[in-house]
Amino acid sequence: MRNHSWVHFACHGTQGIPNPLDSALILHDGRLTMSSLICTERLGHADFAFLSACETAAGAENLVANAAHLTEAMQRAGYRSIISMAGKPDSTKAAIALHYATKMLRERGAQSKTMSFSWVPFIHVGL
Repeated sequence: MRNHSWVHFACHGTQGIPNPLDSALILHDGRLTMSSLICTERLGHADFAFLSACETAAGAENLVANAAHLTEAMQRAGYRSIISMAGKPDSTKAAIALHYATKMLRERGAQSKTMSFSWVPFIHVGL
């Protein structure tokens, strides 16, 4: 993350209950926790993060407005724009939606709204 302005995590995500700071992305070599992201020195070059992991934008039910989640931690780490997941999508449908969306972006630019409902579990936060 320190060497790249864009990151894409395609992994499992866990929500820290009862402690939201224990929320994490489950990586090959360990857990990337919300607390470690928040404590990280701001990444000045960070631009875009895509979190393809369940519940990365789902907050703890015991907090006001469910405000504490991995998406917020990525913002605090310095990422200006983040796409993350509010729930648990159907993996096959999500893969198909991502394929078609990126294909359309390459072919037609960002103006295409085709298959927009396939992206319902994803949210965009930031610029």
